[in-house]
Amino acid sequence: MSRAHTATKTATLILSLNSIACWKASYVSHWVSERHMMELVSDEGEKVSTSLADKWMLYPSVSVGNVPQLATELMLSTFGTANLVAHVRDPTMIPVSGDGSPYSELSTGCELYSLDGAGNAFLPRAPPCPGRAAETAKLLVHLVREKGVKDLVVLTSAYAGGRRDVQLQDTSKFRFMVTSKAEKWAQSLRQADILPVDGAGELGWSSEISDYTDEVGEGRTPAPAFVPSLRKASFVRTLLEACEEASISLCVILMFVFEGDNTADAAEMAALYARVCGLTGPDQAPPKWKIPPSWAGNLGPRPEPMIY
Repeated sequence: MSRAHTATKTATLILSLNSIACWKASYVSHWVSERHMMELVSDEGEKVSTSLADKWMLYPSVSVGNVPQLATELMLSTFGTANLVAHVRDPTMIPVSGDGSPYSELSTGCELYSLDGAGNAFLPRAPPCPGRAAETAKLLVHLVREKGVKDLVVLTSAYAGGRRDVQLQDTSKFRFMVTSKAEKWAQSLRQADILPVDGAGELGWSSEISDYTDEVGEGRTPAPAFVPSLRKASFVRTLLEACEEASISLCVILMFVFEGDNTADAAEMAALYARVCGLTGPDQAPPKWKIPPSWAGNLGPRPEPMIY
């Protein structure tokens, strides 16, 4: 075989390999652009087209004591018309699945439910992958805009040991943060004697995070420590900034808690949210809570009698 013929075959092979590489790169790019979104899917993994427009959407963030998740599941169990809307496919979330819940044959890392027809509630059972909380927040904002959600409400919790004197003197365990479009929620919370996060203005958070965090660290502000809006790349901070920029109504309800048996905290948080969102009347007593079956394993199984 001549050298010229060998060179021609080699060149043809290189071009073929380059073409395959370009095709693979194009395919992967298309796959990532299609899949790198928060999607609503059925049990079979097919996209679910459902209207979420003109209703509030509740998102319990993974935080201290898992109080937001417990509160959300308590509301889903109590207000009996909770129906599974879809499973949430989120590329930033740790993928998990398990036995079904009372509402579905299959439990996945995150699900979306209709809550008493008044709004919709996420129920995440898994946190975002390490280092991807901010990305999760941006994907949630994209979904909210795409679906025309009226109001986004986030439940979160913070370590109670970070409270200052001003919070310890207050009987309420709650504070709130809102975007400028969520004045209605701020007003409802104030009527329930809930104040914005101390030291951060009427909205409960500040866009100038560097000065704010310095003041908190040095104790020159009544703002509590360990509040999620103080961490620049946190889920809550990113969500506040993105929703403010996109003119989305966002309300973050924060509760100060300690780790332990947080079922009582969950009931208190659920009662507050049910009141301000209209699931119960403003003058009504909290409902008689229906304990979810999943709570049976909150603190693990009972100890074996033989150890005593």
